[in-house]
Amino acid sequence: LQTLHVGKSSFTTTDPAWKAKRLHASTTKEKGCSLQISKNPCLRSVVLKENAFSDFVVFELTCLFSSVDSRIVCPALEILQIAGATEKEEEASFSFFYASSLVLEELPRLREVELGCASFFTVRHVVFRSDSAWGR
Repeated sequence: LQTLHVGKSSFTTTDPAWKAKRLHASTTKEKGCSLQISKNPCLRSVVLKENAFSDFVVFELTCLFSSVDSRIVCPALEILQIAGATEKEEEASFSFFYASSLVLEELPRLREVELGCASFFTVRHVVFRSDSAWGR
């Protein structure tokens, strides 16, 4: 798999509106839905359109495990786009609206990250980290 492209409002049960998100907050968190993308060392791009996975509380992207130094890396990933970037409230994305964390580590070829308005809205922990010596 080199490209994963998921269309608008896919894997979502609530309307893409602020009121709907507030009304369904407790039941959505209880469901604990998660998106896990794993063991795809050739994955070059992940594009998730607006409101896709808005009811999901976990987003995990792990591509391969390096037994040399016990790190999980995505050696080929260049683009991670979760909805389009917009500042208009009526065009909010809501993807992973209820997720509590976003961690992007050891992505040596990652050159573009785009997160839409209101994506990861309730996040409490964010990490963007790369070991500069990794690609040597």
